[in-house]
Amino acid sequence: MPVMIYLVENHAGADYFVPVDRRDGQQVARIERPRNAQGDADFVYGEVATNAAARQIVREQHYTVPFERQFLAQIQDFFRHQATN
Repeated sequence: MPVMIYLVENHAGADYFVPVDRRDGQQVARIERPRNAQGDADFVYGEVATNAAARQIVREQHYTVPFERQFLAQIQDFFRHQATN
């Protein structure tokens, strides 16, 4: 079974991804917990199982070109590493 990641919209504007931990039923709740007094919270777009699916979701966002390239490279490196282990 392929490793899954969550793509996460960061409340501060620096989106990121985290590996899905199937043993942790509270992972999404912790990610989406309010981060400050204003109630700002990160948002999980959803689970992604492949590099291609992640790339599609990232490209649908309105990121700056440099951030998009860096983010896609990090995701690609993650999936490449998982494939070699």
